Amino acid sequence: MPRPLRTIIQGVTYHCYTRCRGRRELLKGRYGKKYFIESVKMCQEKYDFKLIAAEIVANHIHLIIKT
Repeated sequence: MPRPLRTIIQGVTYHCYTRCRGRRELLKGRYGKKYFIESVKMCQEKYDFKLIAAEIVANHIHLIIKT
């Protein structure tokens, strides 16, 4: 069963994280991290949020964003 949609509130700080399925290291190395950073920049343009902090590990990421 899918989770319900989340409500995004302006001016709130969020901790976002995700993991690669099966502990695969998809973000390992320079290319994977660079690709992810470019993806975050594209999302910033579309959804208008400020990136406060980011941690990119080989198999997961953490983002602190403010809407």
